Amino acid sequence: MAAIRRSTVRLRSLGSGHTSLNLLLSEQSNVRQKRKDYIVSQQSAVKALQKWSQDEHPAIQDVLHQTGELEMLLVDSQRDFVVALKEYKKVYEHILEMEKKLDQAKKQMAHCMEKEAKLQKEVVKGTKDSEMSREKLKQLQDSTKLAEAEVNGQQRETELYKLASLRAGLLDLSSALESVGKKTSIVAQAQRELAVLIPEVNTRQETIPEYIDARDGIRILCNTKAQIEQNAPSYSATIASSPSTTTDLTNGSRPQQKIKHKSMTRMEQLQDDSFDSFDSD
Repeated sequence: MAAIRRSTVRLRSLGSGHTSLNLLLSEQSNVRQKRKDYIVSQQSAVKALQKWSQDEHPAIQDVLHQTGELEMLLVDSQRDFVVALKEYKKVYEHILEMEKKLDQAKKQMAHCMEKEAKLQKEVVKGTKDSEMSREKLKQLQDSTKLAEAEVNGQQRETELYKLASLRAGLLDLSSALESVGKKTSIVAQAQRELAVLIPEVNTRQETIPEYIDARDGIRILCNTKAQIEQNAPSYSATIASSPSTTTDLTNGSRPQQKIKHKSMTRMEQLQDDSFDSFDSD
């Protein structure tokens, strides 16, 4: 499937060029889709865990319920990172837009140069009225200079945008990845604390221990949520929203787009079919 997808991208790029950039965009979409699929699988696993634990020992019921809540905190984190990947992909989409504009400017310049060269030959041969031809040649030469200036300006703007937007995009993606790492570390520690709430037993003992108080599990979950809010806040994506913001980017003034975190009850989300869906590329 991956080979077919890449071949399709190459075929579509034959007429317009920029095959490598189009392939990059295709691969980025694929990475984002794989992460979406992983999150949906993660949610399904939590549902199955909750269903199985309903009729088990009270300690298993309680601990796995809280563990499911922790998993949903990770789902939130992964979903935010998927949004960050989409914002990062926009950088390359805008670069492609600017490259296409540069292509158009180069074509216009080539057209002007071709017309100028053709008339120049006619003037030299004297096949046309020399005075009128020279006047028209002067106009064509002026048009060529304007077209060349347009190409140079567009090329400079494109290169500046690449530098500024890639710097901003990578910084924001790093912040998003760091946020995921912090949340994952916090959840891992909480899961370790929940695990030790299950009574330690010897498989040869004759009695099954009771599990009376579930408050420790609730406390661990509440503390974990509080730590995530304090230590892993949402980040601000500062990637340029369009190529027209090149000037703002190079001057250090960049538009910001907030990525909002979800605040739904975690286990209720498992029952909500809309929670399994994502925004499209």
